[in-house]
Amino acid sequence: MNARLLAFLDQHYHHGAHAGLIGKAPAAVWREGAPAFRPLDPDAFREAFTTRKKRRIRRDSTFNVDGTAYEVAQGFLAGKKVTVAQALIDSRDAWVEHEGKRFELRPVDVKGNGHALPKARPVPPPSIPFDPATVRLNEALSKNRVRTSKETPR
Repeated sequence: MNARLLAFLDQHYHHGAHAGLIGKAPAAVWREGAPAFRPLDPDAFREAFTTRKKRRIRRDSTFNVDGTAYEVAQGFLAGKKVTVAQALIDSRDAWVEHEGKRFELRPVDVKGNGHALPKARPVPPPSIPFDPATVRLNEALSKNRVRTSKETPR
């Protein structure tokens, strides 16, 4: 099938007049513009086919792109908004960009992370209600009077 298609393109399609080309044949238009065409640098080609998306890194250093969970090894990126770049030429070629630097990313190892111990979360200090106005009011009314070290209890 492919051989027949290529034969048709080479023998008929490229040499026949096309209305979209104002009656010119595609082969003739190609030859006219040939000097303007130059080979594309591989790096420029890869950059042209690289997509970028903004994502915020979660506290556990993970984020999602199109339903796939990824993680970064750099813990300092947690909570930061980064650019995730992916070369469409090779879908495995992806990285994170932040402040002009490039960092490696990898798909989350669900099985490996399932056995990992959860990170300890800091315990907030207990809240101690302190209302200076109430303390002064109670002191003025002689309730719960604050004693100094020189005073003895009555």
